[in-house]
Amino acid sequence: LTKSLTVPRIGPALDTDDTPRRDRLVVEYNTSTNPTFEGAVRDTSGRGLDGIMYNGASYDATEKALKFVGSSSTTVNSSDKIQSTYDWGSTAPAHTFSVWFKRTANLTDWEWICSFGQANITGQNPGILISGDSHSEGGNIISFDIFNDQVTVQHTVNLHEWTHVVATFNAASTAWSVDNCKIYVNGELKAGTNAVAGTFNLVGNEITLGATHEGKRGFTGSISNFKLYDVA
Repeated sequence: LTKSLTVPRIGPALDTDDTPRRDRLVVEYNTSTNPTFEGAVRDTSGRGLDGIMYNGASYDATEKALKFVGSSSTTVNSSDKIQSTYDWGSTAPAHTFSVWFKRTANLTDWEWICSFGQANITGQNPGILISGDSHSEGGNIISFDIFNDQVTVQHTVNLHEWTHVVATFNAASTAWSVDNCKIYVNGELKAGTNAVAGTFNLVGNEITLGATHEGKRGFTGSISNFKLYDVA
């Protein structure tokens, strides 16, 4: 006789909303293999949101990463970037960024790693920023930001050293606060500070790597395996 056996689960049950399932990916730039074609980087999420390379952004096959030579300038298109678009259908969508980056230069202003929406006086867009070494607010800051409304953590992002950041917004309310926003650095949840509190109201549909959506305040270095999810 064959008898079926049900084995009980040992340990806590998984909350699927906290599991990074592929069906919740908005965009993924898997840089492990050469993802570029005709001036673009291929979206490997299956949604077809390929990113267009602007102003000299490139792929380094040796490093298996996207490369940027940015500038602290606030002039439009002063920095290279990679950009796609996505309609969130919400003014305060839940989301998660996951990104590896490596700095190769010291810049004086905020350096934009990744974001979606429009970053300007009338627009709000969530993004991951790091402060330049001589920035007026001090160096060693990682900011989860909606254009001057910030949740920040302290972490030394050394030159020529890979850093992994995950930032989540849970959309429990529209408040941009330490209650709704979490920042993980190299796998560790960091204690966040509300540098400036605000209310999230998304403007624009751009998804941008390496600079603001307008190509300002660029990042100089490499970005690898960028992922954006529509869940916290």
